[in-house]
Amino acid sequence: MDAEIQNGRDRYPGIVAPEALPWVEQTVLTEEEEWTQLEIKAALGGGPLEHLGECAVIACALHRGHVALLDDRAAMAQADLRGVQARDTLWVVIEAYATVFGKDRDQAIAVVDALIGTDMYLPIKSGTSLIAWAYEEGLLPRD
Repeated sequence: MDAEIQNGRDRYPGIVAPEALPWVEQTVLTEEEEWTQLEIKAALGGGPLEHLGECAVIACALHRGHVALLDDRAAMAQADLRGVQARDTLWVVIEAYATVFGKDRDQAIAVVDALIGTDMYLPIKSGTSLIAWAYEEGLLPRD
């Protein structure tokens, strides 16, 4: 997973090194979690290094009772197959909009536009469509 993060940081230098964040804690998979990671990797396929981060997150969440944060639809499906509660990137942005950002649309829009700027696929075209989409999907209650 370190390689996946470093590749992202190489492409987008604005990404902060996880070890520089006081709330980040590095973890090591147990042997049982490693076997689960391999099972999920076999199901997802791809190149030897593809999907390793997602597989590790799902395995850790499964065995430790955590919620998996994922940015890949196929990985979300694998989490669902295993009964792992998972959230995606837009869920994190919507949650931040409703709690951290104090419902400041401009902050949420900026986050989404920055993600789109990294060529990340999102089911919306721009940050300005985020709030309307979230209401349509039932992610935000009508005030």
